[in-house]
Parts: sequence; structure tokens; C-alpha cells
Amino acid sequence: MLRRLSLDIAAASLALPAARAILVAPGSPCSTNCGNVLDATSPDDLVCSESSYASATGQLFQGCVQCEMRSSFHQNNQSDVQSMLYNLRYAVSYCLFGLPDNKNIVNTPCVTSKACGIFRDAIEYKNLSTKYAGYEYCDHWPAGDPIDLPGCTECLQAAENYYLANFVTALQAGCRQRPQPGITIGLQGNVFSNDKVNVTAPSPTAIVDPAWFDQGPLNLGAKVGIAIGGFVFLVALVGCGIVLNGKRKRKAFLRKLETQFPQKGWPSPTSPKRGGMSEAAANQQPNRSGWDDTPLSQQPLRGWDESPMTGNTDKSFPRFYSPYSSQFNSPVSAHDTTNPKLQMPLAALGITQDIGVAIGGHGAEADGPWVGSPSDLKGKGPEEAYEMHDVEAGGNGLPEDGGRMPQAQPPGPGQIISSQPSLAMTMEVVKKKTEEEYTIKPQAVTPALDTSSWPLLLKNYDKLLVRTGHFTPIPNGCSPLKRDIKSYISSGVINLDKPSNPSSHEVVAWVKRILRCEKTGHSGTLDPKVTGCLIVCIDRATRLVKSQQGAGKEYVCVIRMHDKVPGGQAAFARALETLTGALFQRPPLISAVKRQLRIRTIHESKLIEFDNDRHLGVFWVSCEAGTYIRTLCVHLGLLLGVGAHMQELRRVRSGAMDETKQLVTLHDVLDAQWTMDNTRDESYLRKVISPLETLLTSYKRLVVKDSAVNAVCYGAKLMLPGLLRYESGIEHHEEVVLMTTKGEAIALGIAQMSTVEMSTCDHGVVAKVKRCIMERDLYPRRWGLGPVAAEKKKLKADGKLDKFGRPNDATPAKWTAGYQDYSMTDASAAAAAAATTPQKAVEETKMEIVQAETPATEDGDKKKRKKHDGETPEEKAERKRRKAEKKAAKAAKKSGKGEADDDDSD
Repeated sequence: MLRRLSLDIAAASLALPAARAILVAPGSPCSTNCGNVLDATSPDDLVCSESSYASATGQLFQGCVQCEMRSSFHQNNQSDVQSMLYNLRYAVSYCLFGLPDNKNIVNTPCVTSKACGIFRDAIEYKNLSTKYAGYEYCDHWPAGDPIDLPGCTECLQAAENYYLANFVTALQAGCRQRPQPGITIGLQGNVFSNDKVNVTAPSPTAIVDPAWFDQGPLNLGAKVGIAIGGFVFLVALVGCGIVLNGKRKRKAFLRKLETQFPQKGWPSPTSPKRGGMSEAAANQQPNRSGWDDTPLSQQPLRGWDESPMTGNTDKSFPRFYSPYSSQFNSPVSAHDTTNPKLQMPLAALGITQDIGVAIGGHGAEADGPWVGSPSDLKGKGPEEAYEMHDVEAGGNGLPEDGGRMPQAQPPGPGQIISSQPSLAMTMEVVKKKTEEEYTIKPQAVTPALDTSSWPLLLKNYDKLLVRTGHFTPIPNGCSPLKRDIKSYISSGVINLDKPSNPSSHEVVAWVKRILRCEKTGHSGTLDPKVTGCLIVCIDRATRLVKSQQGAGKEYVCVIRMHDKVPGGQAAFARALETLTGALFQRPPLISAVKRQLRIRTIHESKLIEFDNDRHLGVFWVSCEAGTYIRTLCVHLGLLLGVGAHMQELRRVRSGAMDETKQLVTLHDVLDAQWTMDNTRDESYLRKVISPLETLLTSYKRLVVKDSAVNAVCYGAKLMLPGLLRYESGIEHHEEVVLMTTKGEAIALGIAQMSTVEMSTCDHGVVAKVKRCIMERDLYPRRWGLGPVAAEKKKLKADGKLDKFGRPNDATPAKWTAGYQDYSMTDASAAAAAAATTPQKAVEETKMEIVQAETPATEDGDKKKRKKHDGETPEEKAERKRRKAEKKAAKAAKKSGKGEADDDDSD
């Protein structure tokens, strides 16, 4: 029985899982990685050989320690970091020093005091008791000695105990840093690897204190309500302050207004004292006796209205009334319908009356009645005149009507109108000033515009001569700077700073690939080693390539002499000045053009720097297109007698563009396109690319009406009615630019009129198109829409005119007689005029023309036959061969790029 019980116990023990014991902080999230006994570490859960860490026991220890190393958990003065340091001490003690009870200790000399033996007391502190799982071991750890730790770790690494070496380094970091709860140890690397770990600064971890979330006695809703209530209270307080402040300002304004316009003796229906006068006005009057001597008179029984029929004592009265309007029912009635007591007191406003009415008073001049001159009566008797007389008062020298102010009644025919000259002049000045301030006056001319800062072709637009200012603007088109980005690129030019080494053709091809445009071109070839301005034209702007190729160029050149110049800098400057003007040049052996003698002009040259000791010189030169600076340097050396060659060259100006006008690099073009593709920001690309109008600012301008733009784009000549403005100093056959009122370039043209003719003629051709720049139909078509054009289209559709609009056999006689084609030549015009004559005369004229033309044709054939008469077959074959060669050369010249003699070079 006992034997069977022991066997059952043994079987049950085999069936239960083995106990796993690795120390971890209670409640830690790493508990699941550290076994099922978490309050201690046992030797059975440790492995010493690095190859054993692949076993289940080694994986358990490694996973537990790595989790604790990354964890920031802490509770009741215990943290995962402290448990990790204890487990590492336990492993080092067990595997290196054999404590506790390790019979398979690692055989290594690192246990000596010269290596890791100095750390033994700290590692085995208190016999590895879990009561001292914190930083107590650090009291015995030699953390301040920089020699001990490398001696131990290097010894362990030499013995291929890499894990133990990293464990010791981690213990060193724990003693140095002693991190607070919630902060992990700063280590760089993995302790369970063959790589050495390094001590770094600890990484802080946010600590969440549950006490922070304690809301106290008030819940969240109460707090929100208090906040909203406080906000409403503040708003109400601010509103009250605004209202009170407004009232205070209004009262202050009224007080100020009352001070400026006081009621000096002016009656009012609502005035409680002295018959309607204010108290201040009453105080200003002397003591008097009259109808208001008694208290009864101070409070009238009824209101301001004197009639007992009126029951409303609160009748409102206007404050002022006009003294210039009639106040009576009829010319013969003396009953005033408007209360005369409410007229404006002029003295209260500080204005002296100057309307010619004398006011009664106490002066000596007012002692008698006013007497008018006989001429002022105009047939009316004295009884119809309105006069004012002084009246006696009850001993106080005032009129008997008491509180009434003297009133200004309209003057009658018998009155004398008097006024002071100075006051009348003042009133006239005031009236005149008021009229000038509020009267809109017509302007004879339009105010001048300052267009000196306007862009491109519109600069100084106001200085152009005006032929007419009447035209109908068309909303089509826009300013060159406001084109949409697609049109802006396709009508743009780039002032590119060409780098050294790539050729001009390569640079232009790169720009075409970056911008993804259809075609590009440049305004003058530069040798691969030459840098500087290279105008790259895009799409529509390639039409200006030829005009810029023939423009002038400027270079800065570094020349190297083969020996010292005998005369020094002065001799070099004289030689440079000598080579100015028209010079013979033959292109170098390596060049893009045919090596034949040609003439090129040097406009100006300046010496910038000269060093005779180093045999170097720097000079600037302005020259004609196609000038070879290499040849110029060779000529300078020959002229100085020492020999010279060009060492470095940079072009600083090409046509209309120089280094100061938006010079950009290939990197700028690439960055601008990248910015446009990725951020849709056009600003960088618009700075890199300039409108094609930039190249035309040096041309003289002709401003075309909007209605004539499309006709010019189709190749029509610019007639004088289509011209708005023009530049001064235009000569015959001068190249000009035709532009719109928005500053867009239409075409390059050849002037057919001078400035004087444009200003004096009323019809004629102003310019003919040389090179059209603007796209067709950008502006609407405004020609060919009249009745004559419509009839012509109908005749062409019916076959009564040929496809070119010329008469044929089916053309009606009425059309032939009445239609005049201004594009026909003189001979065609004569033939058209002859068509109006009778048929017989027409036939005779035709016969005469044929008879006259036939001899000329026969003479031409005879001359041609005489020229080749007696020609042998060999000579005829040779002539045809030369003719074919000329045709082939001409075709090659047209198709080749950069092969023309006027191509630019260095």
C-alpha cells in the first residue's frame, strides 16, 4: 500500500510542470516572461554557456531580462530595472565565481583581482539575498576607477565569455546612473550578443500618477459649467462697460456741443423758467419788470400755444426755423402761422448777421424809423412796408414783449438794407469754398500715369506718341507675367549660366528633358570650356533665336602671354586698343563654321587686370556676333611680339540678357521643375523662366488695337487705322516690335513709315510682319465679317470665284465692276479695270497684250538658246553637276543647325 502511494506521488510530480524561478517586480507586465515563481532566482533557471541560451531555460532567462531592461514598471519601491540588475548579478556570480553551488564553473583566469575579482564583493553582496535587490551592491562597486571595468570586460571577451562581459557592463551602468523609478538604464547594444555594449545617458519615461486624474469633489460637467458661466459673466461685464462708456461719451459730447452753441436768450417751449428762456440765459439779463414780474407769469396756465382752443399743451415745436421763408398766410395778412419765437438765435451760434436786415437795439442809430429811398418803393405805399421800431419798456430799457428776442423779419420795399463789407466778404468766401469742395469739375485731360516701373514692353508706356486713344478693349489675352503656367513656359526664355565642359547643344537638350517641352533653342554657341550667359528659348520663343544670335556679345577673357611683355601694362593696353573696329579673322582649326576669312567688329575693349610677372592679363570686350576671342588673343600675342593664347573665357552678355538679369543654373531649373511637380508651387519656376518679351525691350514699339491683333497674326500688314501708339525716332525699314495694349508681343515687323509719316498721314501701311510670335486666334477674328466678305464667300462656294477669290468666267459682271481688291498688283488692277469696258475693247486689249508679250518671250528663249549653243555633252553634264551641287549645298545649309556664318562662338 505504501509502495503504491509513493508511486502515485512520483507520477503526479512528473505530470506537473517544472517550477521556473526568476526575480521580477510584483505586478510587472514582464511576469509572463519570467516563469511561475517570481520572488527569487534559482540556479536551475540559469545557463552559463552562450550556446545554451538557445535552450528553453536560456530563452526564459534571456526573455525575462530583456523585458525587464526595457520596462519602466515600478511599485512599492520595487522596479523591473532593479530586478534585472539582481538577475545579472546572480548570473555573473553563478557562472564566474560559482556561487551558489555551481560545480560546472567556467574555467577562466578572469576571477583574479587584476581582472574581475575586484567586483566579487559587490556581485555577491549579502549572499545574493533578494532583500537587497536594489542599488546596495553599488556601495562596494568600484565605479569611479576607469581601469577596473575594462580589465574585467576585456578578459571575459578574450575568453569568449561575451555575455558575461556585457552583464558586468550593465551592472557598471546601474551603479553609475542609479535611475529613478520609471527610467531605464542607458545602454547601447544587446547584452545577449557578441558585440560589446556601451553605457549611454538614461532615457526618461513619462510617469503617470493616478492622483493626477483625481477630479476632486467636482465632476467634469460641473467644471465645464463653471467655465461657461465665467465666460458669460465676463462677456456681460465687458458689454456693460461698453454701454456705460458709450453713454459717458455721449453725455460729454452733448455738454461740449451745448458749450459751443449756448442758448443765449433763446426761448424754448420746454423751458421752465422766464417764459421759455433757460436759467443761464435769464441770469445773463438785467433785472427787469414786465409781464413776468409775478410768480404767476413764470408758470403760464397753458403751454406755449397762446390759443385757448388748443387742448394739447405738449405740442412739439421745431428748434429752428428758416428766417428766409414766408411766415404769413397772405401778403395782406399780419397773422403769422409759424411761431416766430423759434427762430435760430444767430448770436448763440457766434455768427454775425450779414443779410442786410438791421436789428433793433439801444444804439443811437436805432432811435428813429427806417426810411427807404423812393427808388426802393417800387409802386408800393408805406403801409405795405415792414419796419421795426424801438419800443419803451417799464423802466428797464427792454421791449415790452419781455422774453422775446428781437426778430429778423423780411425787409420791405421801404427799408434800408445795410451790411458790413467785411462780413459780406467773409460769407462769400465761405460759400465759394463750400462750392469748390463739393462740386465735381470736368477735367480737360486724363491724369498722367507713371509707367516707369511697369514691366517689360509696357515700361514708359506714357512716353509713346499717341495717334488715337479710342479703341474697344477685348478681354482676350493677358499680361505676359499673368499667363497660366503652361503658356508661361511655352512662351518663356531662360538666361542660363552655362557650366564648363558640356556643349551648348547638350545643355539645351537637358533643359528640354527637364521641362518636358516640345522644342528648345539657344541664341549663340559657346565652346564646351566657355561659361556664362546662354539664352535658352522654349517653344514659341524659339522664333526669336535668330534675332538674338545676331545681337552683340560681351566677354571677359583671361589671356596668357608666352613671355614678359617688354612695355608692360601700357603696351598691352595700347595693343588692345589697336585691335578695335573692323578686323579680319579666320576661325580656329577646331570651330563650328567654315574656315574662311571674314570681317568681325570689336566695338569696345577694356583692360581689367594685368600681371606681367605671371604673364597673365584679364580684359573685357564687346564685339559682334561670330567673333572668335581665341583668334583675338592670338592676334594680341603677335602684336606684342611675345605670343599669347586664351586661357579662360566667360560670356557676360548675350543680346538682351546679361549676368544681372535672372541668371540661373541648371540646378535651379531642375529644382524649380521638381518643386512644381511635387508641391504645385509655381513661384520658383516663374523666377527661373522669363517671358519672351524680355528679349524685345530694346526694340522700338508699335501698339496695335485689339481688333487688329489676329489679322497681324495671320500675316496681314499693319495699317494706320489699327495703330494706337508708336515710338519716336522710327525710320524706314527699321525693325520694330508690334505689341498689344496688355504688353504682349505680336510679331517682329519692318517699318514702312517713319515717325513723322505716322503722325501726319491718315492711311497707309505702317509695318509688315517679319516674324510672327503670337499664336493665331488668341484674339478673336474681326475681319471678313461684313456684307462684301459674306457675298464673296458665297460666290466662292458657288464656283463663281476661284479658291483664291479671283474672278473667273462665271463671275458676274456686277461683282467684277464693283469689287476692288487692294491686294492685287498694278497689272492685275489694270486688267480688272479693263474688265469694265465693252467686250470688243477687252478683246483688243488682250490681243495687244499678247502681241506685246510674245516678242519678249521669244527674245528670252533666244537668249537662253544662244547661251548654251555649241555646248558639248561633257560641258552640259558638268553644268548640270554643278547645278545639282549648288542645290544640295543650299538644302544642307537650310537644314543644318549652327552651321551658318552668323552663328555665335567664342
